[in-house]
Amino acid sequence: VNFSEADITGCDFSLCEFEDCHLEGAVISPETTFNNADLRGATFVGS
Repeated sequence: VNFSEADITGCDFSLCEFEDCHLEGAVISPETTFNNADLRGATFVGS
């Protein structure tokens, strides 16, 4: 999954499973939720 440069403010990824997920430069906010999400191999750069 590649969310690079994406605006994911307010998105709810609770319980989602991501493999090799890329979020370089993604726009997130305090409302962006990753509760119990499986983020193995996720890359967060400048998020």
